[in-house]
Amino acid sequence: MKKDVLGVKRKIYAVQRELLEERTKAKAMAEELENPSNKQRWRDLGGKDPTLREMKDKVKNLQLRLIGKTEESVQLDLLLQERRKLHLELESLMAQAPTQEVVFQLGVFQGQSKELSRKMKAVAAELNMHQVPLLPSVFLIVHSIQKKATVFCKKIQARTKILLAKK
Repeated sequence: MKKDVLGVKRKIYAVQRELLEERTKAKAMAEELENPSNKQRWRDLGGKDPTLREMKDKVKNLQLRLIGKTEESVQLDLLLQERRKLHLELESLMAQAPTQEVVFQLGVFQGQSKELSRKMKAVAAELNMHQVPLLPSVFLIVHSIQKKATVFCKKIQARTKILLAKK
């Protein structure tokens, strides 16, 4: 047992000595890194530091570029706002535009109106051809048909307005 304790103590002593040596090596290497006198460890990158005048000129050029880009950005913002306003106007116009159903019904009403007009013209042409002695009664009939056609056209316009107002 004593031999084991002595063996362990010798190992501890050897490890401590090794640790001290490694710490010394690490300290020497750290000092060497701080002092770059070893020419094999560094290389010359070339070039030179700009003078104060060159730096001022460069700053001035960068400021001019920044001002130009800022002005360009402001112009693009104004253009974007204008396009957004135009987009909103177009959306409102599209919302007011008649739908396909309204256009279809308007076509139906126009077709009915044309049919009535055609019938009225046929009756008027027939009257002119025959020159009937009952001319005043025919005029009353034509006049009543014209009134009906006018009323019908007004109804079509009213329905169209209602349909457009719904949309």
